[in-house]
Amino acid sequence: MQTIINKISKLVNFSQYTQKAVYVFWVLGEQAMTLGLPRLVLFPIVAYFIGKDQFGAFVMALSIISIIGFQPANGLATGMFRQLSQYEPDEQKLFCSTAAKMCSVVMVIIVSANLVILLLVFWLHLIEPLLFYCILPLLISLYPENQFMLNLTELRIRRKFASRTGWYFIRSIILLILGLAGMFVGGVIGFAWGYAIGGFLSLGVLFYHRRNWFNQGYDKQMASKLKEIWLHMTIAGVIALSGPYM
Repeated sequence: MQTIINKISKLVNFSQYTQKAVYVFWVLGEQAMTLGLPRLVLFPIVAYFIGKDQFGAFVMALSIISIIGFQPANGLATGMFRQLSQYEPDEQKLFCSTAAKMCSVVMVIIVSANLVILLLVFWLHLIEPLLFYCILPLLISLYPENQFMLNLTELRIRRKFASRTGWYFIRSIILLILGLAGMFVGGVIGFAWGYAIGGFLSLGVLFYHRRNWFNQGYDKQMASKLKEIWLHMTIAGVIALSGPYM
């Protein structure tokens, strides 16, 4: 009898390891879709066609944008990790909707403020025109970039890593198609606009399929709980992740 129990115990443990291995596989798949496909497929193709000087301007613009605004959603996502499990399913929808609306407000403020600064810098001739025209669409694309990441946080909490990988695959394919189309139409500037439009289109598709989760309104009490750690995590993330780009 003890032998049977030991065998069952080993089988259960094996199943747990198998499940963890599946999680790791899909998380790596998500990273491949998020970073691998654009960086290892799209960017080399674009660099080949437009040349190193124009592509260098795009990379510089992308680095500046990365310093400015990829962190607000990360701070909110940390709050969701901490708080979401405390609510019932219906309340979880409201909680996710509250986080999404907070992210919208913050990103509109960030994009608008930096757009004014960018236009002022361009008016004062402190930035090369090519760099300015690359930064402009990428700055606008910060909104869908942050929202897309935040709106998939709930899937990560529920360990639906395969679904997250699927969504990032869809997004990468859209960016690939529109980015290349923009490049052939308008060079590096067209590529930057194609990249931005692809981000908005990806977010639109995600919102359409997950609208039941993210159109539930806004709750001030839930927002207060998110604010407890959101700003601190955002500032910490900016400090930690902006260094390599700088």
